[in-house]
This record gives sequence, structure tokens and C-alpha cells, in this order.
Amino acid sequence: MHHQALQLVRCLIKEMMKLNDLYAYDSLAAGAITNATRLGIHEVVEEIVESVPKLACARDSDNRSMFQQVVIERHENIFNLIYHMSDHKHSVTMDIDESGSNILHLAGRLAPLEKLNLVSGAALQMQRELQWFKMQEVEKFVRPSYIEAQNNAKETPAMVFTREHKDLVVADALSLFTSTTSLLLFLSILTSRYAEGDFLGILPKRLILGLVTLFLSITTMMVAFTFSLYLVLDHRKAWMLVPVAALACLPVTCFVSLQFPLLVDLISSTYGRGIFRKQSDRQFY
Repeated sequence: MHHQALQLVRCLIKEMMKLNDLYAYDSLAAGAITNATRLGIHEVVEEIVESVPKLACARDSDNRSMFQQVVIERHENIFNLIYHMSDHKHSVTMDIDESGSNILHLAGRLAPLEKLNLVSGAALQMQRELQWFKMQEVEKFVRPSYIEAQNNAKETPAMVFTREHKDLVVADALSLFTSTTSLLLFLSILTSRYAEGDFLGILPKRLILGLVTLFLSITTMMVAFTFSLYLVLDHRKAWMLVPVAALACLPVTCFVSLQFPLLVDLISSTYGRGIFRKQSDRQFY
């Protein structure tokens, strides 16, 4: 079916080139390449540009070039065609849209949800987004000034990327650090020499820190999960945060109910007044 679809495209291109109405021809061909670019069908884009090279500079309804649209939609299969271009690659990456954004500003935007869904987890999504933003080859094609250029909102490409992707870096870093710290603390307890003196101060303090960091790890992990799920599903489905947040509170609540009394006893016995103290001002003997 794919092969037959390409044959159909070739036939349609030949028929369009026979039209005497150049305006109708240009509008039909431009619409076709714009739709193919939006859908990420690189074979159709190649066939059209091969027949009519000038359509590589076609604009969509928002007056964006083909490669600007490709960066926004995150279609790497079409963007890779830039490596097969001649010196025209320098001109197609110089375009600036109506908001004053160059191609690096567009790469700094958050990818569409259907593209984020292709990889699981905020960490891998962030990696994929950084791969798009850190396009070293594109930086070779554009003017050096574009890297620090500001759009109409006075934002550089790096500022756009940070603003658009701040939710992906939420609580992920905190969850990683606290869970690792908690793991190391509990591991240090397991590998301790268990000397009699250690039970007086060292081991209880390690257990306190381990429980506190474990609680922080569970909490930040649930926050990161909630925000990641919110990003993956859809920004318009904000109502889903309520049941998801409620379910995310379940492991936190279980941990508090099961381990909090132990944590209180440990803190009290380690840092409290101790079991030996003056109980009253009455003289005993």
C-alpha cells in the first residue's frame, strides 16, 4: 500500500505539472507538501521537491517554512533531508517566524504530546528533547548570532527550552538524590560492624536519616510521576490531576502510618531528654 501510495503521488505530480493555471498548480503542490510535512511522510516530501525544487521553500498557513514546521512537529525523518541538501541548507535555516523566533527557538519548544508518548518516562523524554535542542549540525548552518538571539518576547533559544521543559525536570532530580541517599544510608546500616557502642548513637542516627530521605524520595517520586502523567496525557485534561494526585498520596500515607511512629521514637530516644533525668524538685533522701 505504501508503494502504491507513492506511485499515486508521482502520477498526481505529473498531472499537476500539466496544468496551465500556474496559481492553481502552486497552491495544490504547496498544500500537498505542507500536509506531508505536518504528517511526517518524508517520501512524499522528497517526491514533490524532486519534481519542483522551489517547493522546498513552501510556507504553511502560519507562514512557516518546511523545516520550521518539521522542528515544531519533531519529524526527524524529514529534518534529516537537510543533510542531503546543497548550500540551500543555509538559507532554509535562516527563516524567522512572526514571533521573531528562529529555528533554534522552535527547537526549544516542548514537543507535541504524540511525540512525547513515543518514549516512556520524563527522563527519556527530556533526553529526546535535548537531542533536538542540541542540534550541533543546525548550529553549523545558522548564523552564530542565532544561538543567543532574542525573539519578540525577549527570550533566547535556551530560555525558551528552560521555560517549556521545566515540568520535566520537576521533582525528578529530588527523587533521584533522595532515593539514592536513602539507599546508601540503609546499606551502611546493613554493612555496619554492629559494635555495642554503635547502637547508642551512630546506627539510630543513620536509621533516622534513612527514613527521612526515604519519605522525601517517595513524595518527590509521586510528584514527578503526577506531573509526567499530566504532560503525557494532555494539558487540557487537568481534571485528571485530582484522582491521580489522590492515588499518588496512597503510598505516602501508608509510609507515614507504618513508619512514622518508629521515626518519632527514634528521634525522641536519640535527640530527646533521654531516660535519665530529674523527675521532680522533691528531695528523696
